[in-house]
Amino acid sequence: CYRELERRMLTVVDIWKTKSFMHQVSTNRKRKQVGTDLYMFENDNEAAPDKTIEKYLALLRTYLLALSIAGSARVPGAPPEETFGSDPTNCVAATWDVMEAYYFRASKAAQSIPEASRLSWLERVDINERAVWVSQFREGTETIGQVIKTLFDRRGAHWDVPPMASPLQQPN
Repeated sequence: CYRELERRMLTVVDIWKTKSFMHQVSTNRKRKQVGTDLYMFENDNEAAPDKTIEKYLALLRTYLLALSIAGSARVPGAPPEETFGSDPTNCVAATWDVMEAYYFRASKAAQSIPEASRLSWLERVDINERAVWVSQFREGTETIGQVIKTLFDRRGAHWDVPPMASPLQQPN
């Protein structure tokens, strides 16, 4: 995350491949020799993750936390002291409050979708949203926090739950 933010080469990360530090420490890796002094590491117990909405939201939160840690450095040209009520994205590249706001919006919106299609809807909307982040971040000069905060308000309608036809309603 740090290199992607530093070089302005952010990508749309597959949330299912997000790994926490606890996962990295607790898994065993086998070392397989593929050539002279050349090794490839394979995870010993790497199974396909069970795909649930709770797991997706947990991995999304881990990714957003990684972005906020990587973007915790002071922005060049930031005021020496942050005043009460000022915009925190002017001082720090990626603030946790902006990332948490995105996470909570995703979580709340997903809860209002029927359970059968909840995960697929959340994945689709989240990937589309982060693709816009990537595009605007790469082409602009704003920090990732400023991009997310700006798009949070501007693209709010994309998170509105589509009206579901009730089985009791008769088509007109």
